[in-house]
Amino acid sequence: MLGSKWQYRRKLLISTFHFKILEGSLPIFNNNSQILVKELWKSSKKFIEIESFISRCSLDIICEAAMGVSLNGLSDKGEEYLKAIRRINNLIMIRMFSPWLYNEWIYSLTPNGREYFKILRTLHTFTKMIITERKERKISNSFTNQSTKAGKKNLRTFLDFLLELNETDPGILTFDDIKEEVDTFMFEGYDTSSAAISSAIFILGHNPDIQECLFEELDEVFGDSDREVTMEDLNRLSYLDRIIKETLRLFPSVPCIIRKLYSDLDLGHEGYIIPATTNVVVLPYTLHRNSKYYPNPEKFDPDRFLPEEVQKRHPFAYIPFSGGPRNCIGQKFAGIEMKVVLSSIFRKMRVLSFTKLNEVKPVPGIILRSATPYVVKLIPRK
Repeated sequence: MLGSKWQYRRKLLISTFHFKILEGSLPIFNNNSQILVKELWKSSKKFIEIESFISRCSLDIICEAAMGVSLNGLSDKGEEYLKAIRRINNLIMIRMFSPWLYNEWIYSLTPNGREYFKILRTLHTFTKMIITERKERKISNSFTNQSTKAGKKNLRTFLDFLLELNETDPGILTFDDIKEEVDTFMFEGYDTSSAAISSAIFILGHNPDIQECLFEELDEVFGDSDREVTMEDLNRLSYLDRIIKETLRLFPSVPCIIRKLYSDLDLGHEGYIIPATTNVVVLPYTLHRNSKYYPNPEKFDPDRFLPEEVQKRHPFAYIPFSGGPRNCIGQKFAGIEMKVVLSSIFRKMRVLSFTKLNEVKPVPGIILRSATPYVVKLIPRK
């Protein structure tokens, strides 16, 4: 049942991540990246916890680009949502390692359970606010014929597509179905990108030689200009692309993936077979550190992702976005966001990381984070 539900929804939603739609979102990525750079510039030459800056930028991007709702003027709601996401992640992990709390009724009687359901209401309230805000603008089938003050067509967003399906036939996608999809995309889309961008900045702060190579590529593509990033630019930023991939190898935003087997799985080792219906946990964090595929695996080396190196490896030796038919539907969205944000920052600044590499303590969770914050200093390049 769950498999058929996923398959049906996947077919419905895949077109919302078409290249042309993502290209239309590029001004939003650029605008929010520039806002972030200005905020970082104010804090330049100071030690800061970088993820607190990146989290807000990532949330602004996904709300505006995927949901069509700007959080400008609603900063208190955004901050409340960010805090709620962090706390509920912790509560979920505590519950996962406490089998006696699996029963919903028992859990609701505990202090953590009461806090969990209170936070869940906060998250659902935020989601409903986003959906209602977009719906009230009356942008549905007619939005392609409307123009903004700048004379440009309004962007067709992920949420617009869901609302259109609901208006055409509520039986295809109910309001509750829309809430489910928005909840999933908001959480997975914002938090994973935020963690990956923060990790990339931190690891580059420990690798000044790699930063210099990145500066060379950025200067070659952009020169001294302050112009916005284009799709053509993104295609030319091959070294930055390798930096992002190597970051996600060492710090995959989703450190574990759980899949249910629908048929027996023969591991091809001494006749060992995992039976159907088994829940299997795949750990990208561990897989990406397999020395069979990645010699000296703890070393940060973007050249592992040169085309000739990639061809040597098994295609599933690298799965930061999972793999197969259930891979991440928003990975192209995330890739564009990471490239635009990182290129915007490093065109203007270089980074020094204060938190040491041996101080990074990965915390088991839905999203990979360190118990020790990434403290960095950003220094203007020119």
